[in-house]
Amino acid sequence: MLALSLLVCRSLPEAVADGPITDADAAAATPFSTDDEALLDEVQHATFLYFWREVGTPAELVRDRKKAPVSSIAAVGFQLSSLPIGVEHGWIARAEGEARALAVLRALVPRRDNKRFGFYLHYPDMNSGGCSHAGYEVLASTVDHALFLTGAITAGEYFGGEVARLVDRALAETDWRRPPDRTATSPWDGSRTIRAACKAVATSSMRTGRWPATRKG
Repeated sequence: MLALSLLVCRSLPEAVADGPITDADAAAATPFSTDDEALLDEVQHATFLYFWREVGTPAELVRDRKKAPVSSIAAVGFQLSSLPIGVEHGWIARAEGEARALAVLRALVPRRDNKRFGFYLHYPDMNSGGCSHAGYEVLASTVDHALFLTGAITAGEYFGGEVARLVDRALAETDWRRPPDRTATSPWDGSRTIRAACKAVATSSMRTGRWPATRKG
């Protein structure tokens, strides 16, 4: 978040429309010192390294948090959007970034046990891209899925080729007319394929259609 805030501050002067100059505008227009630039680079690089290093194998999905045993689909969106940044900064080669994007998307998109109506599981397995057996709930979120797609689109536009084709497939498969919500029947209810794949984390909520509360621990 700090890296993002600093990036926003750097870009604000160019985006401010004509009008009265506020204190915030003046602060944003203040040039960064050499030390400021060094701090920004350090924070950006460290943030990128989390998304690059804290991944499963062979699917290479990023962890939801440092000690989490699972990935999260929103984190994967941020992971995918970080790859062009890493390439542009020279932290990784373009071929490395493309290979990582392909590993992640190949693990997620072709599978049928990690999605319903095109919405991906909130907590996919970081090693396989499928359903996690780490004890997390089987659920989906339109917000987290949208964050995933946003990052995926960024990677697809940057790398093109198979990356873009896999992203297009994920977009096409998302049925926004049937999104999961907290009042309707759970999108996982009645899916024998997903129940079988996720039997280790099956709960009564999957049988009744009630939406399970998200566990963060």
